[in-house]
Amino acid sequence: MQNVNILYDHLRQHVPFAFSKFNDGEHVLLSPNSCASRGQQDTSDLMRIKLFETLIWKHEKYYLGLPCNFCYPEMRRIDEWIRGNDDPFFPANVLINSNIKSTIDVLKEVLPTYAKVVIVASEAAKVERIEQYFGIKFYDIIRTRNKNAFDASYAELNGKRFDDGTLVLLCCGPLGRVLVYEWFKANPNLTCLELGSMFDPLTQNKAYMYHYGGVRKCPECNPWISESVFTDEMHADTFLDHYYYIPIASHCMPYESLAFYFDIKQMHFEREWLEFNHCKDKQTDEWLKSMHDKYPDRTEPGFLLFERTKNFEVLQQLFERLPRGRTNEFSDGDIYSWKVSLAMSIEAWYHGRKDLGQAACSKLICSQNIPDHVRASAEYNIRWYS
Repeated sequence: MQNVNILYDHLRQHVPFAFSKFNDGEHVLLSPNSCASRGQQDTSDLMRIKLFETLIWKHEKYYLGLPCNFCYPEMRRIDEWIRGNDDPFFPANVLINSNIKSTIDVLKEVLPTYAKVVIVASEAAKVERIEQYFGIKFYDIIRTRNKNAFDASYAELNGKRFDDGTLVLLCCGPLGRVLVYEWFKANPNLTCLELGSMFDPLTQNKAYMYHYGGVRKCPECNPWISESVFTDEMHADTFLDHYYYIPIASHCMPYESLAFYFDIKQMHFEREWLEFNHCKDKQTDEWLKSMHDKYPDRTEPGFLLFERTKNFEVLQQLFERLPRGRTNEFSDGDIYSWKVSLAMSIEAWYHGRKDLGQAACSKLICSQNIPDHVRASAEYNIRWYS
């Protein structure tokens, strides 16, 4: 397994190379009728062929990141069998997780030294924020569709060519994995770097668990908790309307300074929710009750408390003040969209609250994008409240 410093040194010395990763999402997309990249990419026969080509092609400066041997042992064994056990490789997440801060620091150092830096990103990505943060001006900005970018852009971009010495950054999901292979194969005097969602806090106001220390510790793909990313150098008026800097707890390490781009109250909730989920001593009904009272605009603590205690008063509070939750690693969207209402549609009968039961059933029946069995349950239960 290769050390990340090999990639960093190549960047500092302007040695042409390519890095791409073939992780769990790419394995999923090898199966027919599958979907990956957080729901943004459906597979196709052509994509499956091209992804497999990225896995089997070899070049001395074509570096591939493979799934973690602890997190995805079966996938790793398949890839090693295909590529050969003696073929050097990196962990798929070698540039993020524990190394996210180091990678950002290296990019801040080297990007201004390249004469031509090209980025491939989605239509929605605010790439000008990357330019501001790193103090560069992109030589070219290549846009892809937000959803199913491979289907929309592969045929057009496959034949694109760049001058020798160009640094190409790809932030466009599975399409990026394939383009790294295609472009570097056509011209090995390029540097192609597949960065996935690394810049999402800048370009899309989204942060994932590896950005703020929420990824569980793993001896291979996350051996320690990273330092902060996108922090001191940033200014709210330059990048985001709201910018805060707070410590987030990890389950294995002391507090680390990390950035998260939501309002301050939500960040405090997410910090404490991490503590609750990672510390067994805190996993008590009393702790959940305090979280429920402290954060009335969050439903997760109260609903878990209800599931543990069957306290109807808590369920009633949740149903009557049900807020709209955030969609990220810290929120269960189903709790907000139907789980609370489904629980109320059942429990209200046993507590003599037909008004609440009927309201819950009606809400579910009128809701969109809920599971069929949930709608069927509401349609059956509402008869008891009529």
